[in-house]
Amino acid sequence: MTHITTEEFTVSPATEADVEGIGEAQLESWVQTYPNAELGIDEEWIRDQVGFLAEKRGNDFRRKTVQASQQPGSNQLYLVVKNQQNRVRGFLHITREVDHATFDAIYLTQEAQGIGIADELMGRALDFAGHLPMTVEVADYNDRAIRFYEKYGFEKQIGDAKKHLHRDKIPIMVMKRPAKEKNEV
Repeated sequence: MTHITTEEFTVSPATEADVEGIGEAQLESWVQTYPNAELGIDEEWIRDQVGFLAEKRGNDFRRKTVQASQQPGSNQLYLVVKNQQNRVRGFLHITREVDHATFDAIYLTQEAQGIGIADELMGRALDFAGHLPMTVEVADYNDRAIRFYEKYGFEKQIGDAKKHLHRDKIPIMVMKRPAKEKNEV
């Protein structure tokens, strides 16, 4: 897989050297994206609930996932976005199964948003998924992310069975992109 470079950022396959930076970028993205006063979600709550993402426990899990993604024929795609200082500013993780693909995570810090990197990551994810249907979970108040997924054909799944609370506070919605004909990919 080739490295794609914008003026300020590089998208490349994740390596074990990126594991700690991925956790830090994910936590930073959470702090920037998910606060919601109505739901009682502030930076303190986020750090209390998901601070482990940037700690040993999160890094140990992530290391295994990154290692798995590096195996020939892996069913996982794990990409990182780095700035010119080689600091991780975002990432994508997708898993492809026999009959579907799942966005496990796609996060960008504010520094890397609004300049086409998310589109680059989505393009890579769609190529990796091929004709398979895809699902992603998104906070139902994250309008920016919802619009982004809709742009790529994801549709909100309707009904209570398609919603749940993450950490008993964040309302999560499932979005699905239907399967594509093999010649549509």
